[in-house]
Amino acid sequence: MAAKRLKIDQDSNGKVKRDNERNTTTKLADALIYIVPKKIPKARLQVLNNLAQKKGFLLSERFSDSVTHIVTGYETVDRVHAFLERQPASNVEVVNLDWLTDCITENKLVNVTDKVRIKSVGELSSQKSSGVARAESNKLEETSPNEYQDNKFVCQRATPLKHHNTKFTDALEILERHAVYVDSTQRDSRALAFRRAACALKSYPKQITRIEEASKLSSVGNHSKKVIQEILENGSSDEVQDILSSEFFKTMEVFSSIYGCGPATARKWYEKGYRSIADVLHAVSDGMKLTEQQTMGFKYHSDLVKPVPKGEAMNIKDIVIKELSKIQPNCIVELVGGYRRGKLSGHDVDILITHQNNNKVEGLLHKLVERLEKLGYILHKDLMVGRNPHFESKTLYLKSVKGISEGSQRQGGHMDTLDHCFCMFQMGKSFENEKVEHSCMQTTGEADETGTSTGSSSSEQMAAAVRRVDLIVAPHKQFPFALLGWTGSKQFNRSLRDYAWKVLKVKLSNHGMWDHKHIPVRQVEATSEQEIFHELKLEYRDPHDRNA
Repeated sequence: MAAKRLKIDQDSNGKVKRDNERNTTTKLADALIYIVPKKIPKARLQVLNNLAQKKGFLLSERFSDSVTHIVTGYETVDRVHAFLERQPASNVEVVNLDWLTDCITENKLVNVTDKVRIKSVGELSSQKSSGVARAESNKLEETSPNEYQDNKFVCQRATPLKHHNTKFTDALEILERHAVYVDSTQRDSRALAFRRAACALKSYPKQITRIEEASKLSSVGNHSKKVIQEILENGSSDEVQDILSSEFFKTMEVFSSIYGCGPATARKWYEKGYRSIADVLHAVSDGMKLTEQQTMGFKYHSDLVKPVPKGEAMNIKDIVIKELSKIQPNCIVELVGGYRRGKLSGHDVDILITHQNNNKVEGLLHKLVERLEKLGYILHKDLMVGRNPHFESKTLYLKSVKGISEGSQRQGGHMDTLDHCFCMFQMGKSFENEKVEHSCMQTTGEADETGTSTGSSSSEQMAAAVRRVDLIVAPHKQFPFALLGWTGSKQFNRSLRDYAWKVLKVKLSNHGMWDHKHIPVRQVEATSEQEIFHELKLEYRDPHDRNA
């Protein structure tokens, strides 16, 4: 027997009355609900179905004349009609997901109001002409700069940490990682294409709601457009969902999280049939060799995969400052990387060091590492010092310009040849006894951009954690360039160096910049990041706007 239809008030012309006060609450047995599957992520759709059935709501797998309520993720009734390929009777309510969520929460059919009712394009157009709609439109214009320009280079536009298009960029970044993991000759170019598309969307000053908006962005290629369109229409991308659920991707994510294991090694292990950390360790017990870094990576894996709250990173910086002051007073120390760009957590801690007197920089890193080891802070190290040719002599300085800067350009990284030490760092009893403290910024348990809690840890918790810490020492003259490079992001740096060379014929690295329009090559000096941007004829970008 078909479910009873809801009694709908009509005016003299037969038009359905749709005022906010009309009460459409009825018994569960009197309503039959059909959920339009399109534009709702599969996982959420399954959860809604399960919860609704558990609460006793009647659901229909397909639309029929017996349906009383249509629940949809579409924004207009017109889109629903197009999907159904028919127009339902006027007494069928078409509502958004919030209505069903409210029903499940209250365990009853709640009132259908204008807030949850899906309207037609015509109704929305009328509403937009009202004063309320005009106010909303003005509000949007105030928060969405219309001076946005689709610049070729990422470094020419602001890329904030929090942006309007996360649902698209998350999907594109998964596709990027998958492209890196897959062994193919086009791996790097495909990954770069997804990365560039994600960067363009991060910079876009409002949420993308139509594929035409994304299509206008020069960095968004055909594959990325297809993914964006699918998310716009269905709420998710089947390709991305398939990748996330694949054994290959899950395994590569686990292996790539191990310190010392890059995509090539992870793929090699996968091709050997290993599917877990236990599989790799079993192979090691059978004689497979690991590098020293990989050995440390497995040993401290449970700690290294945990995010480092910014408060804890600041504590590590304070320890470095304290011990530096005993070796060489008045050093300049900066916490760089993602923290400087506004992130509340990260997976390693990058600390950049210099001194105004260059004579006091040489040999400084070796002394610092030796002291931190003696105090028990450093458990393992990969130390490289004395490899900075720009620091030795002017002749070698200029001879090495081309090789150093081009090498950095190809890698798109920021390592160059600064003195550096990658180490496993632990705040043990020395930290507790000396009571090195810093006012942690995450006392309220605020979540970072990934949703991970960044609540500050107690000293006991921090004492037990092993962290990846990168210590970098730069001569004072090179410090602004090192600060720019080590702040990141990687894609921002890549774009900045690409722009400098292609537009200005200037080679930029973590050591400095050199103008190749002059013969012989002329070094361009700068004493701050602001001066570097000025010399490159670019608008200065605050670190918080370099999250490409």
